[in-house]
Amino acid sequence: MSLTWRDDQVGIEVRDDGRGFDAARERSVAADTGAFGLFSIRERMRSKDGSLDIDSAPGRGTAVTLVLPLAGEVRPSGGGT
Repeated sequence: MSLTWRDDQVGIEVRDDGRGFDAARERSVAADTGAFGLFSIRERMRSKDGSLDIDSAPGRGTAVTLVLPLAGEVRPSGGGT
């Protein structure tokens, strides 16, 4: 997991080297069924002008990246990266 801070946004990336999954198929299933999970988080991020990106494929693990704009000047103690 990594956390990045910039003047106007914060980003979080989580990676694993697990089984992975077909992200396009899962997105379609979630839209059809109204399922919650990573794809509902994407919609919540969009409502805040942020983003959620899922990079995954069977047999190669998964990387999930969230980026959210910051309101005002918010800085973590220690300066961030």
